[in-house]
Amino acid sequence: MYDASGENVRLELFDGALDAATRTRIDVPGVGATPESKSGLAWIASGGKNLYAVSANRNGVAIVDAESGNLLTTIPAPDLSTVKPENQASNSVSTGTASDKATFFIANGEAGLYVGDLDLIGDAEASWGIAGTIRFGEGQSVNYASSKNNVVVAATGTGGLKILELAAK
Repeated sequence: MYDASGENVRLELFDGALDAATRTRIDVPGVGATPESKSGLAWIASGGKNLYAVSANRNGVAIVDAESGNLLTTIPAPDLSTVKPENQASNSVSTGTASDKATFFIANGEAGLYVGDLDLIGDAEASWGIAGTIRFGEGQSVNYASSKNNVVVAATGTGGLKILELAAK
């Protein structure tokens, strides 16, 4: 959702009933959203960390502490010179594991699938927690990714479904 200015991302969480009395609201300042664009939300929990990963299209992904509501970091959308900017947006985020390691996956359009390591979030030297990237090729836009255990399924538009099995190093 947008905040009152229509420019920043806002999470609204509901506990059962959909009334304002049970709602938790987390504003994510400095992370704009692209009107009428795809976006997604994933809850990431591991090793005492409870986080929300919010995809905000051309504004990348915001990682928010689920308990405090604080913005921990933002992961910028890709900026490959060989792909049009509008074709490399952060469309969705999902979570999974690879050999008991907590991971997250960002569908970044034609720029591909980004694989993140939850343990690296907040480590300035770890490039926003991104452990690796996979680009499937021209015209194969990753629009959605879902995972369970160490298997990831990526919907790649003209490239069809890609099924990947991950293993930790």
